[in-house]
Amino acid sequence: MHRSLQRSVVVASRRSRRALGGVRWHGGPKVPNDAPTITVTFLQPDKTRKEVQARVGESLLQTAHRNEIDLEGACEGVCACSTCHLIMPQDLYDVLPDPSEDEEDMLE
Repeated sequence: MHRSLQRSVVVASRRSRRALGGVRWHGGPKVPNDAPTITVTFLQPDKTRKEVQARVGESLLQTAHRNEIDLEGACEGVCACSTCHLIMPQDLYDVLPDPSEDEEDMLE
């Protein structure tokens, strides 16, 4: 079930080099082009912001690559490397579900 977000999410990209090709996603389902969207703001290494539309059901890594934003995902989104990270405000973080066991294992 989709939870509507009332404001933008700011995603910080710490890398200055492009990750592997953005069209070769192995880490998630193919999301239709006409899927509902939310606004996401990426904070670039030079501190500029780039606002884009993220499709519901698409990972933020997929959104970044689709919009030519430099965000490393060495495993191409299959949750095998933990190189992509998301930093969000505490109030938004507080409404997310608890991490899954797989997510906890990834962070150890």
